[in-house]
Amino acid sequence: MEAQIWRSLYAIVNEVSKQRCRGSRRIPASVIVLTLLWAALNHRPLLWATRRSTWPVWVQRWLPCVPSPTTMSRRLRRESVREFLD
Repeated sequence: MEAQIWRSLYAIVNEVSKQRCRGSRRIPASVIVLTLLWAALNHRPLLWATRRSTWPVWVQRWLPCVPSPTTMSRRLRRESVREFLD
């Protein structure tokens, strides 16, 4: 069940990502949003979601890197990520 929900969320985020400018950041806004959704889906804090070991192997293949807690905190305050979430 979790895998099916995650695949749906991943597809939606990727679709929105295609419509938005990616910029030149090392970690795209879509990865920030996916990390936030991973924490929410598992009812865990963001700190937990920023540890690569908490992600299943089949999800790790989809994400090039997992953002640090500092990056999450900083990027979630940016207007571009807020607009992505909207």
